[in-house]
Amino acid sequence: MKKIFFGAMILLLSSYCLSESITLDSLIQILETTQKNPEKSRLTYVEKRNDYREPKLKKIDPDMSPEKVLWIENQNKIKKINQSTIIRKSVNTDKSSQKKRIIVEDLRDLEAIVQKHEIHEKNFMNLSKNFSQIFDGHYEMLYSATANNVHLNSTPNLVPYSPLTFHHSQKFYLLGKNFKTHKLVEIEENGKVLLKLELSGDNIKGILHFDPEFGYNLRRWESYSNGILRSRVIADDFIIQDGIIIPRLYKRNIYDENGKLIKDYEHKIEEIKTNVTFSKEDFEIFIPAGTSLTNTITNDLRDIERPGNYSPASLIKISAERITNEFIAESIGSFDVNLEEHDVSEKQNTPISNISEEKVKVTQNDLPKSSTNSPTKSDGKYRKSFWVILFVVLLSVIIVLARKRGYDEKN
Repeated sequence: MKKIFFGAMILLLSSYCLSESITLDSLIQILETTQKNPEKSRLTYVEKRNDYREPKLKKIDPDMSPEKVLWIENQNKIKKINQSTIIRKSVNTDKSSQKKRIIVEDLRDLEAIVQKHEIHEKNFMNLSKNFSQIFDGHYEMLYSATANNVHLNSTPNLVPYSPLTFHHSQKFYLLGKNFKTHKLVEIEENGKVLLKLELSGDNIKGILHFDPEFGYNLRRWESYSNGILRSRVIADDFIIQDGIIIPRLYKRNIYDENGKLIKDYEHKIEEIKTNVTFSKEDFEIFIPAGTSLTNTITNDLRDIERPGNYSPASLIKISAERITNEFIAESIGSFDVNLEEHDVSEKQNTPISNISEEKVKVTQNDLPKSSTNSPTKSDGKYRKSFWVILFVVLLSVIIVLARKRGYDEKN
């Protein structure tokens, strides 16, 4: 029922606008109503990229070692090979909890590429595009099985958008208000009625084609600089799912200042699911034991000891536990040293009763002002170390419990 309702609303808006003269302001209002990203979505799509420019290769100096020369030669080969890539992306997005998981699969025959171009095994990690990534609030987790490492980074607290709508039309026509002039007309193209918007400014021009049948979603747009085409985007194969307008095919071409094609992209959606019910595992990544963990937030380096599913929160917990354990170990070591110093000082203090009164004459002014029962300097160190250790232990326990409780509540 919900799908039928949203579909009917879009058709009603479209038919109304076709029967009435539409303005730029009314177009913006329609697009704000019909073009939205889903709160929760699961998406799988194939992405093809080609870069037709000459890559910037590293130079080889005559005084370099053979190992260095081999490394640079392999890197230059990989740069040329990676001018064209084909990958599959599987994306889970939950905007409400600010989470996104991306799993990237390189669809090229990497073994055949390595054999054909004689790529050294040490450089293979720079060739493969296989990786997994999780965004969770302020944190990013990036795992590469090829490189056998996982990185934990701090990121801005951005709400992750769903890539279901690859092109965000709003920015084009809202930016259109900064153009000096605009022209909005209805045209017919290949038997379809489209709305054509021309935007003009100083040496720049934009032409956008909106499709009334699909909530005035962008079908095609082009941008020009000094009269030369610089980019063209085509969206096609639209569907309406849970009220969300989705182009299952998206192509983009980039041109240089002479109008020559230098890059092209293609996204083709294979599977779409909206309003998904996610589990905890949907925002975790399996990491095998022995994987190197780099926490760039705390500059902590270590290896993952136990295989399993990990999230940014669990990696933070691992680093926190290690730092706490090392700090406690250092404090206990300092505590033991203080005890040893205390014992040595006691042994070195010669009892006064063993000193001849003839050799030492003590006056009233030479006596200590504190009582004879007051603690020695070593006693002070002992007590200070004890309270420091106790404070650190209690604080560490409180932090770990608080983070665990917050993580459990969040999930």
